[in-house]
Amino acid sequence: EKIFVERRIYMELITYRKVDDRYSGIEWNMLEQNLLKLEGVPHDFLRYEITCFKDSDWMSLKEEWEGPDGINNPDFDKVKHFERRNHLKQSFGMEFWFEISSFYGQFF
Repeated sequence: EKIFVERRIYMELITYRKVDDRYSGIEWNMLEQNLLKLEGVPHDFLRYEITCFKDSDWMSLKEEWEGPDGINNPDFDKVKHFERRNHLKQSFGMEFWFEISSFYGQFF
């Protein structure tokens, strides 16, 4: 399930998008996992929060961080950088349902 989730996220945010509409810095965090029965059939329900950056924003942040006036410069303003980073970060939720009747209950 977790491999499917990872690949689905990458497909939606990178693979099936036009080059200028892709995302980087993608992270996902499982918020919820529950066993639910729909019409008596067991399903594993997963809810995730996804965070990411438009590629152009990601590259801009990276250049700012790594550039000559970046983190190695004593005058670099980390607070300002992270405020900008938080402002550019995009976040959304995704839900995944897996029908698990083929193996549910076999291991207990």
